[in-house]
Amino acid sequence: MREESQETTSSQCCRNCEAALPDNAFFCPRCGQRNTDGRVTFGELISHFLANLLNFDGRIFQTIGALVVPGKLTKDFFAGKHIRYYHPVRLFILSGALFIAMLSLTASRANLDAMDKIWKSREDAYALKKVATEIDTLCTDIKQEMNTPAVAVALDSLKSRFTKNHLNAIKDSVKISDVISIGTTDSLAVTKVALDDLISLKGEELADKYGVTGLWDRQIFLQNIRIQKSLKGFLYYMIGNTLWMVLIMMPMLAVALKLLYIRHDYLYIEHLIFSFHTHTFIFLFYSLLLLAGLWAGYEFLNYAILLIGVYLLMAIKKFYGQNWGKTILKFLLASVFYFGVMIVAIIITTIASMFLF
Repeated sequence: MREESQETTSSQCCRNCEAALPDNAFFCPRCGQRNTDGRVTFGELISHFLANLLNFDGRIFQTIGALVVPGKLTKDFFAGKHIRYYHPVRLFILSGALFIAMLSLTASRANLDAMDKIWKSREDAYALKKVATEIDTLCTDIKQEMNTPAVAVALDSLKSRFTKNHLNAIKDSVKISDVISIGTTDSLAVTKVALDDLISLKGEELADKYGVTGLWDRQIFLQNIRIQKSLKGFLYYMIGNTLWMVLIMMPMLAVALKLLYIRHDYLYIEHLIFSFHTHTFIFLFYSLLLLAGLWAGYEFLNYAILLIGVYLLMAIKKFYGQNWGKTILKFLLASVFYFGVMIVAIIITTIASMFLF
């Protein structure tokens, strides 16, 4: 392979911004791009890809170090220290993705298959019912061809044993009903659907057969069927939407903080960045606890909310700089508003998930 010198892999002007370069310059003083003729090795390609994807450099340690000190990261950010720390929104998204990954890993270790046990038993009962019907038809045909008392007794005994050992056993174990109630937009109005139809027919066919009309009623009817058939899948889908749920909360929380500190000259964006930073800490903190819980159990998660509360109280005190009396009062008011916003966000996310699942 031909070895290229510095002169053959560089130029006198930046290939990116076309600024003049000093002699033997390795990087452009204006835009920071490396001085090159445009060729890259495979190693450089992979390195640049990972750097742009993860942007994992020394700033991550500085950012985390500032984040664990309540309120410091937000205070430094608005003091003009931007370059040394990760962008607040990127940091929030990365920490949220890590939290979702840990939450999914934790859920995968739980016995979630039991969530779909009822539906699986319904399918088994339906399959056995079809077999029982076929056996009954076959026995009837045999009786007609071999009309003897001994054959009739043997066939009746076969049907009885099959029903006792299989079909009735499954129905008794999970109390399977032959009719399933499927809800629509009106929580008091449900459509009674035969189990045989629910298993054998597709969603649109069921809606047509049972006369479910109207855009919203029909959509919710179909989504309820999908969810009943895969509760575990719906749970994972909800976990995947956790980040969007918290993202919905951020602007509303910033409004609450703006109202609590309306007599001060804080801009709305300052409250928003504060919300991003505090929730980044919450994501990382719970990710660490979930990771530890894989080996040590999850009993200590009951106390995590107390530690989070202390962190948020100290962060508010550090960033807004008021005395402890006003800080505690506003912390309590913000907490009440927070849980109200969380309920709204959960409702919005659940409804959206039901329609998109």
